[in-house]
Amino acid sequence: MNRLNWDDHMKFEVDWWRKFPNSNIVVSVHADFFQYIYSHYCISIHSHHFNRALEIGLGASGGYLGIIQSIGERYGLDPLVDELKDLLPYKKQIKYYQGTAEELPFADGFFDLVIISNAIDHCIDPQKVANEMKRVLSKNGVVLIFNYLNEDKNHPHSYSHYNQVRELFKLRVVEEHYFAARNRFRQRNPYYVGIYKK
Repeated sequence: MNRLNWDDHMKFEVDWWRKFPNSNIVVSVHADFFQYIYSHYCISIHSHHFNRALEIGLGASGGYLGIIQSIGERYGLDPLVDELKDLLPYKKQIKYYQGTAEELPFADGFFDLVIISNAIDHCIDPQKVANEMKRVLSKNGVVLIFNYLNEDKNHPHSYSHYNQVRELFKLRVVEEHYFAARNRFRQRNPYYVGIYKK
């Protein structure tokens, strides 16, 4: 299957987000799914308080930074921040950064939680992204990863099994879940939730 190159993929993503007329609708479309997944499948971190959290590739949804309550400072990074700036929600709560995850503009060990939701397969170099996420993660910090498997050609990368996602990080697995293609909120690809610790 031929996959989109990076520039074509970014254009596809902008067009996809732009089908929503405003940020309230973007959030409402995604929030129920995020809340359901976090409530039922991230139990091992429910009692944690995180001083600083970064979410990579949150698009215009606000991602899990808009769902998880026990976070002090919230940072979001996406290559489309400039293109989607009028759609970005939670602007008072989230510090948004334009950029790619292969070169995170943060110091070593800066975050105690790093999230990547449905984005590792959108990146140019997923292994470099995983390495950068580990670099900015503090000692005993948590990586929270969500990803669809068997993605279509509109994604630069695809993973057929969650072991391939886990192998990128090589961190201790705290909790993980795998969902079949059909579930309560999404009638599409299989879905993986992984919680890793440094």
